[in-house]
Amino acid sequence: MAKIPVDNTDYLAETLRALRHAGCLLASQGAEGKPNAMTIGWGTVGIIWGKPVFIVLVRHSRYTWSRLEENGEFTVNVPPPSLADAATLCGTKSGRDLDKLAAAGLTPIAAQHVGVPVIAECAVHYECRVLHKNNVDPTNLAKSVLDSATPRATSTPSTTAKSSASRPTRTPARRSRASERSTPWPRKPPS
Repeated sequence: MAKIPVDNTDYLAETLRALRHAGCLLASQGAEGKPNAMTIGWGTVGIIWGKPVFIVLVRHSRYTWSRLEENGEFTVNVPPPSLADAATLCGTKSGRDLDKLAAAGLTPIAAQHVGVPVIAECAVHYECRVLHKNNVDPTNLAKSVLDSATPRATSTPSTTAKSSASRPTRTPARRSRASERSTPWPRKPPS
C-alpha cells in the first residue's frame, strides 16, 4: 500500500504514546543489507537546526548501534497497539542471534527517502539520517531521572543520542477486519 507523506508532528501524540507504552520499532540495516528492528522507548520528535528530527538513544552494546554506525540511516516505525507482542520480541532479543522481523511476523518494505526499510504493518514511519551523535553521561542526569531509571539504564555512559533528519509517512487506513475498525490507527492528519 502506498505511503502518504505527512508533517513530522501530524502523529506526534500517537508516536509519543507508543514510545511510553509498547515502544516504537527502530529499523536499521548494516552494510550487508540485512534489516533489523529494535524496540525503543527513549526518543522525541522536534526541530533542531531548522530540520525536523527524531532523536533516539541507542547503547553502544546494542547490535543496532553497529548498524547505525555502518549505514547512518534508520527508520522509526510506530506500531498500532495490536503489534505489542512484536514490539516485546524486538525489545527482548538481539538481531545478532535472530531475524527479529521474521520471528515477529513483520514485513520490511522499501522506504521512500532512505535505504533502510520501513515496517509494513506499522501505520506511521519516520525515515531518518543521522545528523549528530553524542554520548549521554549519566553523571550529568538530574537526580530525579537517576532515581526513576533502572540501574542498568544508567550504569555506564555508553548510550549515544542520534539526532536525525526525519521525513514521516503514513499508511492509508484499511478497513478489512473488525479489530482494525475499532482502533484509532491511522487517523487523518490535522488540517
